[in-house]
Amino acid sequence: MSFKRQVISGLLWSIFSKLVTQILSWVSTFFVIRLLTPEDYGVMSIAAVFFTLVSMFATSGLSKAVVNEQKRCERTSNLIFTFSLLVNLVLSSLVVISAPFIADWYNNQNLVPVLWMMAAISPASSFIVIPLAHLQMEMRFKSKAFIEGAAMLFGSIVALSLALNLDTGYWALVFSSVAITVVRMIGYNLVARSRYRPTLNFKGAFSLYSFALHLQLGGVIWFLYSRADTLILGKFLGLEKTGVYNVANEVATIPMNKVTMIMNDVAFAAFNKVKTDMVAAKAYLQKALRLLSVVAFPVFYGIASISNEIVSIVLGEKWIEAGPLISLFCIIVPFRMLNILLGNFITGMGEVKFGLKNAILTAICLITALFIGGPYGLKIAAFTWSLGYAIALIIMYRRFLCKFDLPWRFFSVACTPFFLSALMLVGLSQLGGYLASQTTFSIEVWQIMFLKILAGGGSLGLALLCLYGREMRELLSKA
Repeated sequence: MSFKRQVISGLLWSIFSKLVTQILSWVSTFFVIRLLTPEDYGVMSIAAVFFTLVSMFATSGLSKAVVNEQKRCERTSNLIFTFSLLVNLVLSSLVVISAPFIADWYNNQNLVPVLWMMAAISPASSFIVIPLAHLQMEMRFKSKAFIEGAAMLFGSIVALSLALNLDTGYWALVFSSVAITVVRMIGYNLVARSRYRPTLNFKGAFSLYSFALHLQLGGVIWFLYSRADTLILGKFLGLEKTGVYNVANEVATIPMNKVTMIMNDVAFAAFNKVKTDMVAAKAYLQKALRLLSVVAFPVFYGIASISNEIVSIVLGEKWIEAGPLISLFCIIVPFRMLNILLGNFITGMGEVKFGLKNAILTAICLITALFIGGPYGLKIAAFTWSLGYAIALIIMYRRFLCKFDLPWRFFSVACTPFFLSALMLVGLSQLGGYLASQTTFSIEVWQIMFLKILAGGGSLGLALLCLYGREMRELLSKA
């Protein structure tokens, strides 16, 4: 199989194998959100932030360091596994010690046992690093997608069962997280058959750790701008409002997170393999940008147009504040996805320092925006965050073009899907306002949502099919 067909087949198999399990996972997620209170979600959101940070140091960059070697090496595997496990144990211990102080800071003692439970399971993620890297390196995306899908499905079942039958509140989310980690650990090790063990011989490890360290630092900066909103708003607005904010963010980014998980695996491995041929790499990148834009802008602008209806029908009235936030976040999400793809290109080309500088720039813009808008409520905080991200994106896009000697028209492949989707969003907003305000006949919320989906999907779908139908058929034929 040619490299091009291998990449396309891996991408499509990953998407296809995830589809059924993700639909079930999303249904479960919405049911759990409906059953829990905003404060429950706030408790879990704060706890999850700290273990995202632990993961940044202990696992994320280390997997890519193994992939960068482009071959299985037992010594490399031993070094990376040992480093990951040591870092995980140290940072998890620090979280255990700090848990009472974190709970005092947020004025919620429920955080203490949650942090302790998550600290107990965190070291298990180190046993995923090596087998995950080997599957990525060998482009075995079908196997990886199956494991991730099974883990998410099992975690969703655990969360839904506990929330429905035992009224466990935020513990449903905690034990769901534990279940996902355990299934991933077992699945990856069974499938990859990787050989690794702890080692005390660190000779020659400096270059390996140096590459991983730059990626980890980039991950930490990513943490600062992607999860700092939870920490900052948790202090400014309390855990209940933070729960509403995080649910809005989660609903808006659920599709992004799942697609990004696939994209990170396929794109990084693909760009890394063609990094010596810059012309080919740029051509692959531009095609990926076009295809991603054709999917991302219509999907997320469609979600933005029905965000209030989604909250009312699916989540319930206690989450009604989340509606406008979901819409705002969905407008930004496609640009975030394009930026993630560019980040994979940068890392695949070996320019990790350049990627780190972009991450620092983004963190500065977003944290500044949160401190400006945070004290003034949820809507203002969400608006300033979105504005800060838009400013950061403009700067980073320009830096990217200059770094790789590309013209501005390189991004023109995203313009048509963006403008068509924006027109759809404006039109559906006007349609929703008219239907909600008319008094001639009675119309239910679900009927408004259905009419919006029908009008938006029909008009935009037809336009995109005419413009990109041949290209999408060619893509599918190569799977």
